[in-house]
Amino acid sequence: EVFPVLWSVANYDIKYCWCVCPDMMSSSPDIILATPLAFMTGEEPSPNVQTSAGQARVDRPVKPDAEDCLFSMARSLLKATKEGCKMEVEDLSDFADCKILCAMVNALVPEMFTSEVMLSDRWTLNLIVKCLTTLFQTEISVDSQDFVEADEIGLSSFLAVFSKCSCLVMTARDWRS
Repeated sequence: EVFPVLWSVANYDIKYCWCVCPDMMSSSPDIILATPLAFMTGEEPSPNVQTSAGQARVDRPVKPDAEDCLFSMARSLLKATKEGCKMEVEDLSDFADCKILCAMVNALVPEMFTSEVMLSDRWTLNLIVKCLTTLFQTEISVDSQDFVEADEIGLSSFLAVFSKCSCLVMTARDWRS
């Protein structure tokens, strides 16, 4: 069957993203450039890479499963906002709460959503996904039903794309400033 193969590729992609995201969001060009583009060669990122400035890359322990990697990346985005610091993500169904998604988007584009006035309903979830489609300039094929049903493959794939694009947005934002 095709789906198990695609899911294993998605799992590898999620784990790779978890491994390199801290490096890619660094403000140091040396650390960013020290991270190899392993997805092109099939290599794992090598730990303890020393940069020309003598700084060590963020070293990660053994990779957890893909779902835990996604939660870890979501938590790091939540910690980047004032409202997100008070939130916790433990299960895929937690992403059906619009306040969590709003806080994650606000980590990328500050004050894009005012989560206090946003209703936590399907319309709001679809609005957030539509805004992310525009922000990331890519097609995102999940909708509110995937969030409400906590569809494991759909939400995990969405969160993997969200995490990768978040790294790119944050890196570009830091380099412009």
